[in-house]
Amino acid sequence: MTLQNSCSSLQVKESEDSPTINIIVKWETAPDMHRTLKGDEFVILSGAITALCENTIIRLNDKLVGNHISMLANIKKTKPKYLK
Repeated sequence: MTLQNSCSSLQVKESEDSPTINIIVKWETAPDMHRTLKGDEFVILSGAITALCENTIIRLNDKLVGNHISMLANIKKTKPKYLK
């Protein structure tokens, strides 16, 4: 069951003033909400959001690559300077 299929309303709004995304979810009943919030998909989503919000030191072969998990995507795209 995905979050979108388990609720009665789902809105995603981006803030114009800051790099913030608001996810607004509504359910028909409290048991529906509790079932979703305890489900595996929500736990994965929550963990992913937490990981994306944390500053992390990323090192490759003892070289600093970045300080945020989003920097991992750039590792595949570019060769590190020491490999050029």
